[in-house]
Amino acid sequence: MRTFTHAAAVLLVLTLLPGCSGTPAHDPARPAIPSGENRTPSDFALAATLFTGENAPGDLEPIRFVIQPDGVLRAARGAGVSMDVLPPRTRNLNQSQLSMVYTQAVRKGLDRGIGGLPYTPGQQPTVAEDAGILIVEFTAHDTRKVSAYDLAEHDGARSLVTTLRQLARIE
Repeated sequence: MRTFTHAAAVLLVLTLLPGCSGTPAHDPARPAIPSGENRTPSDFALAATLFTGENAPGDLEPIRFVIQPDGVLRAARGAGVSMDVLPPRTRNLNQSQLSMVYTQAVRKGLDRGIGGLPYTPGQQPTVAEDAGILIVEFTAHDTRKVSAYDLAEHDGARSLVTTLRQLARIE
């Protein structure tokens, strides 16, 4: 009986060992934010700041949106918009609205900086007189990506601004 118990214990240990040697928590070969992810992660946060040139079209104005992980949407617009200032609270987004923004950003590649340029916080974005530059700070899955997008060249960035304007009730 003792031999049977010993053999069963050894077999159990051998069965469980492969699970202990799985991939590390952060595998550099995998993308930091899983593409195709459908569920909004609990740490999802987004900040989008639009800087415009002096002769930008009338529908473009400096504006900043911040979505906090708890669903609070903050928005401010006008000449004093800055990445250093937290805008006032505008409204609370429900899970469906958070999911819509998250999914839109992921599908357009804004979570990975696709079509944009890396941006270092603190640097002043260069904006042409008739254009707009959107700085997107995307946080999810314990990863943060900051990228700059020319609105004239990136439909995804432009549609994100439209969605955020609608959610903030800024028409």
